[in-house]
Amino acid sequence: DTFRACLVEAVEKNAAATVHSSTGSMANGPPRASVGTGLLGIVEDLRKFYAQERGDFRLANACKEMYESLTMREEERRKRNIAERQDTEQQGVQEAQMMQAMEFNSAWSQNMTEFERQAQHILDQAMAKQQQEFAEFQERLARKEPCSYKFSRDLLLMKTSVE
Repeated sequence: DTFRACLVEAVEKNAAATVHSSTGSMANGPPRASVGTGLLGIVEDLRKFYAQERGDFRLANACKEMYESLTMREEERRKRNIAERQDTEQQGVQEAQMMQAMEFNSAWSQNMTEFERQAQHILDQAMAKQQQEFAEFQERLARKEPCSYKFSRDLLLMKTSVE
């Protein structure tokens, strides 16, 4: 009973001090200790008070057990907070990577479309040039006078032997 009453009184003092300090000029200062950390300090002070000044080791032992319990809870809370921060940070990194991948894919698609358009344009130009050169070649052949060929003696002999 006495322990609980002292603990409640200490928690109320700590809460009042926390409210008082939060309304002060430390709004953007270093992060405040959590209630769990505050309770750890209070319970440790109570343990020392009961053990050293009153000599009540039963209550001091109860304070020690509560201190250990609160220490474990505070450590679990810290671990949870760290895990949550890491998860949030990892999600942020994944979202950033997804955005980069989407931007890259968009740029790649746009560049590939432009490349394919240019390649088709070059191919069309090459085909048009080839058709034009072929038409010019055919015109030159048509304008050229037909010439008679002088066959070799061996060829003439072969023709006569076949006939």
